[in-house]
Amino acid sequence: NRDSSLRLVGSEMCIRDRSRPDPLAVGSGVEAPEVDVELLTNGVSWYLRSRLAVDRTQLRVVTPRTILGLVPIGKRRFAVELRDLETVTIGAKLNPDRMFVAVILGLAAALGWFNAPVTVLCAVGALAFFLLGLIAALRIEEPDRPAGTVPVCLAHIPRARRFIADVELRSMAAHHPPADGGGAA
Repeated sequence: NRDSSLRLVGSEMCIRDRSRPDPLAVGSGVEAPEVDVELLTNGVSWYLRSRLAVDRTQLRVVTPRTILGLVPIGKRRFAVELRDLETVTIGAKLNPDRMFVAVILGLAAALGWFNAPVTVLCAVGALAFFLLGLIAALRIEEPDRPAGTVPVCLAHIPRARRFIADVELRSMAAHHPPADGGGAA
């Protein structure tokens, strides 16, 4: 079989079909799909995107290291074996760097430190940084390690939830392999 790819427009989810169809539960165990699923977490700031990918055995994460949540200064990479994964959840988070910038710009606007056009820009910037500071985050937990968090654009929460459901299915399959030990042929 040939590899095929499906990319959704503006896509933050890319599904690559490897050479086999998705198997269903087999025997007394659960079998993970033969499809790698990938989630990109930011559609606006392409240079700040985190990339999460899950296959039959691992959840892999690449997320940018930043200054003030805006200036990329490198990447942080980690992988979690699905058999070691405790939970993956999504929740609200405040980005302290962006909130700090929002406060400074808000103060500059409120105290009138600059002329009128610059004050308006400061006020708009303060609002923008405040809204950028309210983010969702995937929390990845495994035993005996600090939880990893990955920011997710609020518009991509539905995709992130679908990704979490897929990770949960694969994690369950890693914990309870099929009785016949094999996969689809």
